[in-house]
Amino acid sequence: VSVPELGIRRAHAAVVAGDLRYASQLLEEVVADPTQSDIARVLPWALLEKSNVRLHRGEITEAERLANQAKELLLDSESDPNAIAQAYHSLGVVHAMSRKPGAAKEYFELALEICGQHSGMNRHSAKVNNDIGTLAAEQGNASIAKVHFDLAATEFERAGNDLGRVIAMNNLGYAYHLLAQFDVAEQVLLEAISEEGRLRLKREQAYAQVTLGDVYVARRWFKKALAAYAGRAGIDAFIFCPEDTPRIT
Repeated sequence: VSVPELGIRRAHAAVVAGDLRYASQLLEEVVADPTQSDIARVLPWALLEKSNVRLHRGEITEAERLANQAKELLLDSESDPNAIAQAYHSLGVVHAMSRKPGAAKEYFELALEICGQHSGMNRHSAKVNNDIGTLAAEQGNASIAKVHFDLAATEFERAGNDLGRVIAMNNLGYAYHLLAQFDVAEQVLLEAISEEGRLRLKREQAYAQVTLGDVYVARRWFKKALAAYAGRAGIDAFIFCPEDTPRIT
């Protein structure tokens, strides 16, 4: 692994941990010296990670500019399809955050198209499908959201990504809730909660508990709803204890 690539990986870990200042510092160090070996290859990745930092800060315009810059560099160099798909995906997320669902959907579909043209990209197409589902749910298209969340869960499972799979299952349960298919929603969410408990994914388990509580409220099963919400409260107590450290993936 080259020095610039290592810096980008460390910056991504810092973003996951919530330390955006340190991530920015690492990325500035990566792009500051154009004479570093391997800098031409990794520069688009550095720009995408810088875009990610700006997105987390709510600086949408700058995030879009950086993602577009990365995309142009990648297209000019006919680079790794994984990187190009990531650029389109990042632009989709930026436009989704900017409340431009039409443009977001176009970029997500471009990312999916590239994933479909190359083998070994299940993990990335799963992420894109999950985000298309989220976009559809926000637009009130629960039936479309359900299809994409289901695809995401399947693709994450094929890729061996347990975290992605249970997140997609949580979202799938939410989509069934929106569709008033409460029996299926309960089944999916209970399976997700069981898996999240096994994998010790407490944040994701808390989210599923809340959605399950909402399902029970919709069915007027108020005692079950209170039990589900109470389960979530216990999980929160674990999440914010000092020993709980950020997960780096």
